[in-house]
Amino acid sequence: MSCFLISIPGNSQWVKEKGKSYIKLNTWHLLADKHFTDSGKSDPNATRGLSIHSIYFQYGLANRISIVGYIPFSVTAYQFAQVSETTGDILLPRGSLSSFGDAELGLEFGLFNTRSWVFSSTLKASLPTGNSEGITEQDTDNDELLDIGASFQTGDGEFNLQPGFNMGTGYSVGKTPSYFKSNLGYNFRTKGFSDELHIALENGFQFLDNRLLVLGALHLTKSMKNGDQQSLDDVSFFVDKLESLVARVETSFELFDHFGISFGLAHPVWGRLGFEATSISGGVYLDY
Repeated sequence: MSCFLISIPGNSQWVKEKGKSYIKLNTWHLLADKHFTDSGKSDPNATRGLSIHSIYFQYGLANRISIVGYIPFSVTAYQFAQVSETTGDILLPRGSLSSFGDAELGLEFGLFNTRSWVFSSTLKASLPTGNSEGITEQDTDNDELLDIGASFQTGDGEFNLQPGFNMGTGYSVGKTPSYFKSNLGYNFRTKGFSDELHIALENGFQFLDNRLLVLGALHLTKSMKNGDQQSLDDVSFFVDKLESLVARVETSFELFDHFGISFGLAHPVWGRLGFEATSISGGVYLDY
């Protein structure tokens, strides 16, 4: 899966202990009226949106081995109606498509620790459980909407496998507990999609007796451009050769023991073939 701006947790270096779990119910939203072209320039488009409601989990299967999963159980891709500014006529009706999204399952392995650093590896598989066809004749009888129907996707329709290597460390800034972690991954894609290189960096700070976490992160997606997937005529959330550098800030607060809430913002600093807009996310989690 390679949907622009979606930040999926899972670049953890601290593998879950055996029998321990982390579960997060999350909602993610993006609304965009411009996108990056294949040359990196900004270009306007009809206002498009994507909403994802998902569950993310980690569970310690054994010492140094965790299972991780991302289940987008409700994904909606939509476009606002286009209305003539002179006549008020509807040039193109609102279109939308809702379905299950592309799920991810994987394993995380604790490799070794040094005096201050922790090293782990991940192996994740993305499953083509979303809708990659878009709006079809069975969904609408509007010819104008059918012309761009293939861009209303909730998945890319391809299986991919992403191995990764992670490293992280904990430290203090004065009396403030902090951490730094990084991830290097390579996404092997199928069905003519180009492979991708992923590099992620994250720095976090904990306050109020470790109940409040504030973090900043950068995520680079670089296409290998080795695929032969045909580009859509209309801009889409799921395209080949998409590239981006996304900056993200997030905060989470533990309301009660093992239970908390989170809120995040992400924005592309640079991109190609992706939407240029700020995404928002929020969720609740259990860590026990």
